[in-house]
Amino acid sequence: MCRLFQATDKGSYSVLTRKLRIHGHSTSVRLERGFWAIIEDMARFEGKSVGRLVTSLHDEIRRTETDLTNFASCLRVIALHYVIGGTREFDAESATTLVTGNSHGH
Repeated sequence: MCRLFQATDKGSYSVLTRKLRIHGHSTSVRLERGFWAIIEDMARFEGKSVGRLVTSLHDEIRRTETDLTNFASCLRVIALHYVIGGTREFDAESATTLVTGNSHGH
């Protein structure tokens, strides 16, 4: 048995909905607290607020013409790649390329 669940903070699985503004439009994003913690770390690393980081990611994804019907899933995948990368070097364009599989249509 791998026991990964037993060693995980159970609070990280609880869901939190945050209200954000993307270019003046109110929206809400619902993610597990563990993903919000990663996104907060990404924002600190970039010297941005969470709202500004999410807006940057939204813009990058839109430029790739990727379907944004599940933006929360895109954020989860970007957060995973940020953690898995382990370098703590982050930029929104590289992260969204990982999600979309292309670099601005190239």
